[in-house]
Amino acid sequence: MKNRKKLTFRLLAASLAVVATGVVLWTALSLPGWLSHRLTEFAARESRQKYRLEVGKVQLHPLANSVTFSAVRFAPRALPADSGHHAGDMLVSFVSPEIQVKGFSLFSWLFHKKLMIDNLKITRPEISFAGYNPFQQDSVAPVQFILRQMSPAFRQKLSEISIGEIHFADASYQFYTLLGDTSHLSKARSISLAVKNFHTRLADWQKGEPLFSTDDVLLQMAGFETLMSDSVHLSQIDSLLFSLKKGEVKAFHFRLFPQFKPPQKSWYEVEVPELYLQSPNRSAFRKTDTLVISFLRFDHPKIRFTPRQSPEKPDWEDLQNFNLYDLVKNSFSQIRIDTFQLEHASLDIFQRPDTSHYQQRFNDIRVRLHNFRLDSLSNRDPEKVLHADGF
Repeated sequence: MKNRKKLTFRLLAASLAVVATGVVLWTALSLPGWLSHRLTEFAARESRQKYRLEVGKVQLHPLANSVTFSAVRFAPRALPADSGHHAGDMLVSFVSPEIQVKGFSLFSWLFHKKLMIDNLKITRPEISFAGYNPFQQDSVAPVQFILRQMSPAFRQKLSEISIGEIHFADASYQFYTLLGDTSHLSKARSISLAVKNFHTRLADWQKGEPLFSTDDVLLQMAGFETLMSDSVHLSQIDSLLFSLKKGEVKAFHFRLFPQFKPPQKSWYEVEVPELYLQSPNRSAFRKTDTLVISFLRFDHPKIRFTPRQSPEKPDWEDLQNFNLYDLVKNSFSQIRIDTFQLEHASLDIFQRPDTSHYQQRFNDIRVRLHNFRLDSLSNRDPEKVLHADGF
């Protein structure tokens, strides 16, 4: 009798083990497909069928408490005429061969509506914006656009997002004026981004609070290029280093030049081997289109200036004709710099139609501008010289 009970118990235990193994195998095999389907369905529903999310493969790693998404693509659909999308709307597309999520807390998500992740790594992401000038009258329009699109859907399921570390490896981005147009407004390649202790409350996205908090953001960028607001000048930077914690930006080989030279515009040609910027207030991460900088230094800049209307006798006072606001008016409503320093600068002023031989040259200029203000009225302020209170 005892042996029969033992045999029955063993058979029951074996049956339960087989059933448990089957459940685990079924979950392991079906859950990735189910998760991919639900994500695709969620993106289509919340975007009102404007976007399509494609995930090539989902791999679960239960022992490591992680999940890997491969061949991820988020892009606009071919929109029908009655979709409600307007030609002037901005659309975003995102492609990444691999996204790794480690240390995901399912308990916090299900019971506290908090998305908590230890590490998020996005490999070789390519981000593109298109549809209208994303910088028009709002320097943070792309960020606000993404959050505005995400907020209604996510706020139903999430209250907070906390991520220990975020890594963007070998990223690139581009802004276009129209879908399918290859004339970019801004682009950069070889971007490496590391964010430490990222935290955001979704309720703050609709307020004037900072969009998120973080211990530090480290950014390296190469091949940055952007079209200025006057649609004439182009700016380029070979490499850029940024630390949010230190509030520092270092850029190397900055260039500003006209793509073409319309007669009704002033022309600026600037080369700066190295520039240094310090802005500890983190204004770039707030919902504001005013840029506040405490200190900006150009080392050994070379400046060539050809005014729209050439003076009979070009001299230092002609610098008042620098209407620099035209270059940035679509990106910022105002730029404020406490101290703007030019070290060992050179300035050549030209007179049309001869743009090969300068009319006036200034060498080894050292200028320290205080309370620099660049906005729609600063060029007309009689109390300011070079947009500043004084040297």
